[in-house]
Amino acid sequence: MEFSHKSVLLQECIDALAIRPDGIYVDGTAGGAGHSREIARRLTGGGRLIAIDKDPDAVAAAKERLAPYPAARVVQGDSLAFLSGCREKFDLIFLDPPYASGLLERALESVCAIDILTENGIMVCESAAGAVLPELSAPYRKGREYRYGKIKITLY
Repeated sequence: MEFSHKSVLLQECIDALAIRPDGIYVDGTAGGAGHSREIARRLTGGGRLIAIDKDPDAVAAAKERLAPYPAARVVQGDSLAFLSGCREKFDLIFLDPPYASGLLERALESVCAIDILTENGIMVCESAAGAVLPELSAPYRKGREYRYGKIKITLY
């Protein structure tokens, strides 16, 4: 089975992220690796990207699309379990799970509880425009929201 997925708001997201060549990034729902590939292309100064997905077809597609980028690593599994078990901090965590799944809210709670963002790190969350995402406990706070038709990007 061939995996097919079109990244939504790809260029808008990448432009807003100001990817640093030496940053450490996580794509918690890699899908077809559209966002991951654009991040990985910019990692030229020792940066790293971890792209995570449960779906074996998505993982196969991500591995193929990220193969040219040595800074990228693809992990098949549950992103919350992976992040809960990791022992490092990240500059950016990108989360865009299926909108009605409730996974985004659970991921936000988990990241907050395990505190895996660097001091100036951000979480980028893609959701339905009408979704109300939670406020988080300090040091995390909801920042800007960008609306693009039926889609919203929220920064924490």
